[in-house]
Amino acid sequence: AVVSTQSTGGQIKKQHHTSSQRLQTQDTKVQSLTTKNKTLKETERKMSRSLKLAESHIIKTAEELYGVVQKKNNLLRERSVMSKEITLLQTQLCDVPTFIPKPYIDNPDPDLMES
Repeated sequence: AVVSTQSTGGQIKKQHHTSSQRLQTQDTKVQSLTTKNKTLKETERKMSRSLKLAESHIIKTAEELYGVVQKKNNLLRERSVMSKEITLLQTQLCDVPTFIPKPYIDNPDPDLMES
């Protein structure tokens, strides 16, 4: 009976040692995961800040681009108006009589022509 008690005691010590090792391994895993979690949270915060900064740059660039496009459109409209005015002036020039009245050739001052 004494022999069986000693072997049971040995088994209990062995089980205790194994359980203790498992607990240590799990504790190490928990610490490792906790550290990784903290690192990931910090990385997430930094990425979030970077993303917000990038978004504000994108919005600013889009606004600047919109302004440039508006200026370009305004210039194109002005150019179109000028082109029409030039065409109109050219048409009017074509309608001007090609002859110059003799009194004007003799005396080009318009004030003197009236008298």
